Amino acid sequence: MPRISYGEQKYQEKSRHRRGLQKTKYYCQICQRQCIGENGFKCHIQSDSHIKKLKASLEKVHGNSTKLVEGYSNQFLQDFLALLRKTHGEKQISANKFYQEYILNKDHLHLNSTKWNSLTSLINFLAEKGCCKVEEEAANENDEEAEKRYTIAYRDMNGRKPVEVRAKNRKLGKTNASKSTNRLLEEQIRRGQEAIKRQEEMKAEEEKHIGHIERPKKESETRGKIRIKLSASKKTTKMKGISKTSLKVSSKNIFKRTRS
Repeated sequence: MPRISYGEQKYQEKSRHRRGLQKTKYYCQICQRQCIGENGFKCHIQSDSHIKKLKASLEKVHGNSTKLVEGYSNQFLQDFLALLRKTHGEKQISANKFYQEYILNKDHLHLNSTKWNSLTSLINFLAEKGCCKVEEEAANENDEEAEKRYTIAYRDMNGRKPVEVRAKNRKLGKTNASKSTNRLLEEQIRRGQEAIKRQEEMKAEEEKHIGHIERPKKESETRGKIRIKLSASKKTTKMKGISKTSLKVSSKNIFKRTRS
C-alpha cells in the first residue's frame, strides 16, 4: 500500500481526526497510545510491542490482572477527586461537564483502563463511598427518554469538612456557647442565694446565742433588799418623843406643887 503524501486530501482528513480529543475506548493505557478508530485499536492490541508491554506490566503485579486494573482505578480516582477539589471545591457541578474538563489533559489516566465501564458507574461508586455529594438533575417533562444526569460536589474525607457540616457545627457552637453562658449565670445566681441564706442563718444563730447569755446584776440586787419606812412611823416617833418630855415636865410641876 503506497504511503499517503503530505498534500493529499486523505492526509488532511486523518490529520483532522488526530486534532483534539479522541474516543477514550480506543486508547491503550499500557502503551499510552491513542487509536483513531476500532480497526486501529484492534490492530494495536495484536501488535508485538503491545504484547511485550502487557507482559512487563503483569510481571510487576505477579501476573494478577485484577490487581493491575485496581491500581489504575485508584490512580484515576485520586486524580479525578484532586482536580474536582482544586477547580470547584465543594460547589455543585454537572458530572458530564466536569469529566470533559478532566479529559482535556491528553496525558490523563483514561476511564477505559479502570474497573468502571461508564461515567454513570463511576458516579454511583462515588455516591456509595461518600467521596462526593451526588444529586440527580431535574429532567425535562417532555423528554421521556432522556438519560439521567447528575451533579457532583467534592466532599473531603481527610480532615476538611463540607460546607454544610461546617455551618452546622458553627451554629451548634453558638448554641453551646449561649447555653454555657446561661449555665454560668445560673450558677452564679445560685451561689449568691446560698451565700445570702447562709448569712441569714448565721445572724439568727448569733441572736439566739446572745438571748441565752445572763445579764450582769445591778448594784441594788447585789447589796440586798431595800426597806422603805412609811412617813407615819416618823410621826409616831416624834409624837412619842413629845409625850415623854411633856410627861417629864408635868411630873416636875407636880413635885413643885407638892413642896409648895
